[in-house]
Amino acid sequence: MRGLGRIFLRGEAWWLAYYHRGKEYRESSGSIERRVAEKLLKKRLGEIHGNQFIGPAQDRVLFSDLLDGLELDYTNNDRKSLATLKHHLKPVREAFAMARAVVGPG
Repeated sequence: MRGLGRIFLRGEAWWLAYYHRGKEYRESSGSIERRVAEKLLKKRLGEIHGNQFIGPAQDRVLFSDLLDGLELDYTNNDRKSLATLKHHLKPVREAFAMARAVVGPG
């Protein structure tokens, strides 16, 4: 995979590094096996070339984080409908609170 990215050993775990739009991304494969890191690097490169790349940081955003931001915006802007918003978001929070906000391919 020369020129497309790289894998390297950091401590006992294998890590991968690749570029997207001029920015380097590094992430742990979460494994001590080199093959797992190679497979994850191929997956990330496929996402990049297929215009489906999300990125590790965006992948960790939870739906509840977005709802918290929306409520904060309503609070900061003194919106009168804040109570109504909270009422309507209650079932949404219960259903999707721990879901990732960005769902990737597959």
